[in-house]
Amino acid sequence: MIFTLKLILMILGFIGLIVVINMVLRKILKAGKRSRSTDYYVNDRHRRINRTIQFLGLVILLLQFILVLKYDHLYESWYLKPYNLFLLYLISSETLRAVMEKMYAENKKAYLELRFNYCSHAR
Repeated sequence: MIFTLKLILMILGFIGLIVVINMVLRKILKAGKRSRSTDYYVNDRHRRINRTIQFLGLVILLLQFILVLKYDHLYESWYLKPYNLFLLYLISSETLRAVMEKMYAENKKAYLELRFNYCSHAR
């Protein structure tokens, strides 16, 4: 009981710390509030590239599923585990978002807040 309470308080403390740091970063970088929706695209090129990454991620995940069903011993490979493929998708998608924001956004420093969010897993 005590361990669970301590764990919950520690997690809430980390979340609160990340929220405060994000507020300070937005004020320092004059980044403004960011939309929390997943459909935030800087321009049409960003939208097309992100959709391609989503499609390829889905195809690779389906191929991985079929391979694991057909060949059981392949599941022991670390690179064919579903969470690794999902992590690869997240890294590529968020890296694309940071690069596009750095290149095309009005506020050139706003991508720094995005990189911090990405590194702290706040998104």
